[in-house]
Order: sequence, then C-alpha cells, then structure tokens
Amino acid sequence: MGCFGLTEIGHGSNVRGIETTAEYDPETEEFIINSPTDTSAKFWIGNLAKTAHNAVIFAQLVTHEENKGVHAFVFEVRDRSNHLPHPRIEIGDCGDKKGAHGIDNGWIKFKYYRVPRDSLLDKFGSVDKEGNYHSSIEKAGKRFANSIASLSGGRVLISRLSCEAGLIASATALRYGCARKQFGTGDGEEVALINYPSYQYRTITRFVDHFIDVIACNRMVDLWISNLPNLLKEKNRVTNLCHGLCSNTKAFVAWGVHDSLFDLRRA
Repeated sequence: MGCFGLTEIGHGSNVRGIETTAEYDPETEEFIINSPTDTSAKFWIGNLAKTAHNAVIFAQLVTHEENKGVHAFVFEVRDRSNHLPHPRIEIGDCGDKKGAHGIDNGWIKFKYYRVPRDSLLDKFGSVDKEGNYHSSIEKAGKRFANSIASLSGGRVLISRLSCEAGLIASATALRYGCARKQFGTGDGEEVALINYPSYQYRTITRFVDHFIDVIACNRMVDLWISNLPNLLKEKNRVTNLCHGLCSNTKAFVAWGVHDSLFDLRRA
C-alpha cells in the first residue's frame, strides 16, 4: 500500500513553496530527505497513518548547493517486517474526522533520512552519480507543472462529485416538500410544503443551479478524458485550459454546495 505526500502543514495550495528538502550526497549516491521545520511536516496524507508502507514524497531537490525545485521521490517509510516507521521517520495520525473514516489520514516528518539515488522519479529531471542535474525542460516552473499535471484529474472529480451531492440533496428536499404537510388554510386541510413560495424559492432554485452545474462538470470531465493522451505534449493549450477550468470550478461548486446544503436544511 502506498500514499502520496505533497501537502504540508505550511503549504497546501502553494505547493511550490514546500519546505521538505532532498539534498544529494555524491559520496554515497543518496538523497537526504529532511523536514527542517514543524510546518514542513507532510500532513493529511491518505493511507499514511495506519496503512502505507511506501510513499511518494515531494521535496525541494538540492544538489551542489543549488535548489532545482520540487521533485517527487518514492521509497519505503515503514518496515514490512514489523510495520513500524523506519529510523529517522516519524509518522502520526491526524485524528478524528467528520467523514471519510475509511481513509486513515496521517502526517510524516523526516530527520535526515537517506534514500537511494534511483528513488527520484526522473521523467522530467535527473541527477547523475556525480550530482549533476539534467532535464530536457529548461524552466523549473514548467518541470513542476508537468510533474503535477495529473492532479487536475482530482479537481475534476471533486467538482463532479460536489455538484452531484448538491443535486441529490436538492432533489431530496423537493420530494420531501411534496410529501410533508404543514399548517393549512383554516378548513382543517394541511398544505404540502412545496406549495409555499418560500419553500419553492429555497429548493427549486437550488435544484436548477446544481442541475446546470452537473451538465457543466460532465463537459469538463469529457474534456479532461479526451486530453489525457496529450496531457504532457508541448504547446498543448488544452491542458492549461483544463487546469484553469477545474481549479475555478472546484472552488465555485464546492462553496455553492456547502451553502446549498445549509440552506436546504433550513427550508
């Protein structure tokens, strides 16, 4: 079982600024993984607290005292014989959550933990035995963008699932309003909630919003899937378009659904 370690306590959105370092030692041909501050601890990592033996860890690659930017490394973090963290690695549980209890979110810190040179995932940048850095991509920003380009798929999925949750909630509120009766006209017959204009305003408008969101997100999913074969090709503007769309849509839809769920409960 593995886990994906990018987010840190001090850096969630601005992941180019993560503090974890991976300094290359040419004498031993190893990278030294270190968490120099408390805020550099990898945090909220799924499957880490109780389960994962291996991890993909993102860190600032340093060689010959020069920072080459954020790169990914894969290595073992727990001893398979006893399931304990390796020496110089500290792992903990992030604690109880309000939901998604099937995933054990955890945190991890490193104290000059050494990993082999081939632990570096070197599709976009490599380090030879002497510590010289090589990459076909000149700009560090472009290398970093390519290395995390596939993460946009997660944003696409979150957007789609969020608007679906809003659609289900608003549809449930509408059905409830048709069945639930409250008060009446004075002749003893109670009236269904759906007949009240205030209830209609709170539920029907929300349902329409989420219905439109689902249509938009479905188109975004189709665009993302169709672009996967060309995801890392040079001068592919669709990748940048997908990144912009899903980054904005994820925030817009998630905020909207959060407000909608609260409003529907009060309807």
